[in-house]
Amino acid sequence: MSATMDTSAALALPPPETPEESRKGHRLHTVAVAAMTVLAAVTYLWGIERRPSGIQAYYAAAVRTMSESWSAFWWGGFDPAGFLSVDKVPGGLWPQALSVRLFGYSDMAQLLPQALVMAGCVPLLYAAVRRWAGPAAGLAGAAVLVTTPVWTVIARINAPDVYLMFCLLAVVYCATRGLKEGRAGSMAWAGLWLALGFQAKMLQAVILWGVVAAVYLCCAPPPWRRRTLHVAASSALALAVSLFWPLTAALMPAAARPYMDGSAGDSVWEMLFLYNGLSRVLDAGQEGLGPAPLTAGGAAGPLRLLGPEHAAQIGWLLPAALISLAVALLSARRAPRTDLLRSGWLLWGGWLLAYGLATSFAEGVHPYYTSSFAPAVAALAGAGAVAAARLWNGPWPGPVLLPLLIVVTTVWAVVILGDVPYAPPWSATAVAAAGGVALFLLVVSKISEFGGRPVGLLGAGVAAAGALLGPAVWSAATLDRPTSTVGAFFAMIEPVAGPSDYEAKAAAMLKVRRPLRAEELKAAEAALISAIPHADQGLHNYLRRRQGQARYLMATTGAELAAPYIARFGSAVLPMGGFTGGGPRPSAQELASLVEQGQVRYVLTGGYGVQNRANRDRTSWVHTSCRPVAPSAYGARRVQRAPVLYDCKESHELGR
Repeated sequence: MSATMDTSAALALPPPETPEESRKGHRLHTVAVAAMTVLAAVTYLWGIERRPSGIQAYYAAAVRTMSESWSAFWWGGFDPAGFLSVDKVPGGLWPQALSVRLFGYSDMAQLLPQALVMAGCVPLLYAAVRRWAGPAAGLAGAAVLVTTPVWTVIARINAPDVYLMFCLLAVVYCATRGLKEGRAGSMAWAGLWLALGFQAKMLQAVILWGVVAAVYLCCAPPPWRRRTLHVAASSALALAVSLFWPLTAALMPAAARPYMDGSAGDSVWEMLFLYNGLSRVLDAGQEGLGPAPLTAGGAAGPLRLLGPEHAAQIGWLLPAALISLAVALLSARRAPRTDLLRSGWLLWGGWLLAYGLATSFAEGVHPYYTSSFAPAVAALAGAGAVAAARLWNGPWPGPVLLPLLIVVTTVWAVVILGDVPYAPPWSATAVAAAGGVALFLLVVSKISEFGGRPVGLLGAGVAAAGALLGPAVWSAATLDRPTSTVGAFFAMIEPVAGPSDYEAKAAAMLKVRRPLRAEELKAAEAALISAIPHADQGLHNYLRRRQGQARYLMATTGAELAAPYIARFGSAVLPMGGFTGGGPRPSAQELASLVEQGQVRYVLTGGYGVQNRANRDRTSWVHTSCRPVAPSAYGARRVQRAPVLYDCKESHELGR
């Protein structure tokens, strides 16, 4: 765009309205936002009890435990006996625990608050974008968010990320008010919401604060000293509220709370800053205490988000968002320091770049981690589309932006649909046709006297429909997942949106380069049944009959094996080694002592825990000191790779 282009137009400033137009428009916008919010809630809850919902047993176990004890609720207790905490700050699990306490334990009770919070993000994003770029941009951004595939899948799993998303949106909303009004109160509210986001996802929330602080210091209306004071005060508030729970954990005697998972020395600070901080981007964790390695997400690097693992989840409108951001900032380079529109582009653009780069270069990520910047993509793409539509009838070179966005978005969508498996065969053709028709109508509106503005509006509408078609199809396909064992397995370990490719993943698991035959699919399901940690009813009954006065039903080599029994039965299971299985507690000597005291009789070994020294020592002690129990004793068959139960009743000393 040229330097002489009207900055207000380029930054999507809405045209002035009469009072009557404003009232009528407000009513229409309210209805539209309400409709999108209801649609989002229905979508996120559709068929959630019948389809593989992505309930992760680790979180489900903690939620059940936290729902049954206020002490466990506060400390994030993982097991009913209070041995271990979850490996993160528990705030992101509190809403689920309260829901389960109110409605009883079920998948729906866990997922209801998730879906409602994610649906609530729709009007919140609209409100934030409307304050910056006008109601039309707010509506466009909300529509993009509702159809973003990763946003749909994250609303249908029990991960704590959803509360982080809501809090980050609230931070940006308050910061936008602060940039407009220059009031300390707005920044204080932003700091408070940031602290609540920290309770949900710890340091991941803090990334946004650097962007907010920098934009406020640069662009807010007050004088420099007041701006600095506002940022310092709000940062202090955010720090105080963020550290309240960790400080209570650090000051509480260890005997009065669970052991902090994710730490080698029962340290909440190690869990926060090393296990959930540096080890995510560097090889900085202690042996066996880094987060579990992730196989999803593709290779780290600047092109990770363009790969097939992520593009279909978040990338449909990512090029449009980046182009819009670049054009807007270029056009606004001579705007006044306090220009709100430029400030908004910097704020949302900073959010996208900060979290996008963090996701691109992190050591291991799930595809659903890209939800951390989905609102920024939606806001930038929506505002950019509205700006391009307004520039279409303006002076040269403004009209170039709309066709450019249409071409780039259409071509990129066709590329995505060609790269990902199981895309509907008609989808790429439909997207390409919509883009072509939109360009044709726009050209007709420019060079022909027929139609004029109505034809141009129709072309813009067709372009919007084509841009949202791909992500909408991907989001809708998430609701129609198979109920097979294969589907349940992959929905649990790798929650992604889109048409099911579970059979293809099963074929890859079996090293077969063709569609599976019926008998092969059954074989895959049988293999997965043994591989999926699950609560065996027969085994549970067997252990309960023999538990006697033992404190624990059994011990397991890692929380992965313990979680299904805690989640389904609420049983007191000892999760040795914590989430990764490589934690130091209990040591082999401590396990021997627990057996000698009669607190533990049975140990279930197996799973995919980290094989470090602590884990090997415990497992070695079990193998040498306990005897295996035949699966037939509790009505099961011996299956390869299935967990093995050991009876340690007669073992009273290490190595016996």
